[in-house]
Amino acid sequence: MTATICTARRASGTALKQSYREQLVSGLDAASVKFVYLKGSKELISRRLAGRSGHFMNPMLLQSQFDTLEEPDDAIVVDVSSTPEEIVDCIRAQLGT
Repeated sequence: MTATICTARRASGTALKQSYREQLVSGLDAASVKFVYLKGSKELISRRLAGRSGHFMNPMLLQSQFDTLEEPDDAIVVDVSSTPEEIVDCIRAQLGT
C-alpha cells in the first residue's frame, strides 16, 4: 500500500517583474507553481487604496508600482473589479479547487 501526502503552499506578495517570479520558482517544479495576477486599473486600485485605513502602502507609490509592473503571460488573470468573494471563486475555479 502506498500513501500519498499532498501539501499545498500559498504565498502572497508582489512579484512585479518576470525576474522576480523566476526567482520565486527557482529550485521548484515550475509546473507546480501558479501565479495569480490580480489585474485592475490604476484608478480602481487608487480608490480602494484611499479607502483603507492603517494600510502600510503609501498611495503615492502606486504609480511606481504600475511603472515597474511587467504583466505576466503565464498567470491566472483575475479582474479585481469584482467582489472579494467573486475573485476567490474565480481563482479557485481556475485552479480546480
